Amino acid sequence: MDRIIWLPSKSGRFSVSSAYRALSPEVPNIRWHSFVWNRMVIPRHAFSAWQLLSGGLPTQDNLMNRRMLNESSCILCSGHRENSKHLFFECSYSNEIWNHVKGLLEIKVDNINTNRLWMSIFKLCKGKSVVSAVFSTMICATVNFIWKERNARRFQVFQQELNAVHQGLLLARKLSVRQIEVASDSLRVIKVVNRIEAPPWDYQNQLHEIWDLVSGFQHIRCYHAFRETNRATDHLAALGVNQSLNVFYFISPMTKELCNIIEDDKNCKVYLRSNHYR
Repeated sequence: MDRIIWLPSKSGRFSVSSAYRALSPEVPNIRWHSFVWNRMVIPRHAFSAWQLLSGGLPTQDNLMNRRMLNESSCILCSGHRENSKHLFFECSYSNEIWNHVKGLLEIKVDNINTNRLWMSIFKLCKGKSVVSAVFSTMICATVNFIWKERNARRFQVFQQELNAVHQGLLLARKLSVRQIEVASDSLRVIKVVNRIEAPPWDYQNQLHEIWDLVSGFQHIRCYHAFRETNRATDHLAALGVNQSLNVFYFISPMTKELCNIIEDDKNCKVYLRSNHYR
């Protein structure tokens, strides 16, 4: 007599659970599950650590791979492309934080050796003791703090660039300029101003003011310009950083450095750009 055998089951009998396992993709053995999802760890800290360990944090490198960004630069140090390894372990800012945490946990591993550092962390957090839970809490809180600081600085840069566009438009209207071109090295600001990308909810009021100003010009073009190709403006912005006034313009006499920049632009100097920097 013929008999139907269900191969995914050891007994040869069909069951819903065995069918589910057969159809589901193979799940890797995740050794950090108990370390992240610990009852003492604050949920949002656990979520940040889970995103980091699973490679799901929206770092600039990840966004570039999804073709959502054109460039990648660490916001905390501006010296390297922003990926998870650099942001959390190699960056000078995060290095100082980890050195303090490692001192508290008595971990003697170089931050650059990421694998050994995580192995030491997992070893400390292994088990169900209160001490292990406290270690897990500290590590997840550190990860969340670094990511939170990164986001705070990122949106601070966005705010500064948006303010610059806003003040520039107000100045142009005050001077009765009818045709204007606006260049910014913040691609996100340009996309938001051009209504290509939805703005953050807490910038809605300011964006509506900017859009009202834009509609009042006879001709306006807002476009993205890399910082290297807009050195004169970047130089003027740097001069105005420590000024008490919101708008800084009409410099007389011009600085020697500014004159050199203008002369270079006049001579069509070519500026080489590295993908490692913003």
